Amino acid sequence: HTNYMSEMTLIIESFSEDARNYTLKQTLEILQTIDSMDLVLNNELKKLRSLSLKNLIQIKSYRGLR
Repeated sequence: HTNYMSEMTLIIESFSEDARNYTLKQTLEILQTIDSMDLVLNNELKKLRSLSLKNLIQIKSYRGLR
């Protein structure tokens, strides 16, 4: 739970000025909604792309070698 709160604090710090005015409850609700939607976000997309490229290189496909 503590780790989740510290992660949430980091997320809140990156919010725009308007979002900083949300209450803690509102912020938690937003984060829980995002988590429940199983969205693939920026860092996850980078990891998936990297793994996909490594796989293409490993199987020596044309796309992986160019």
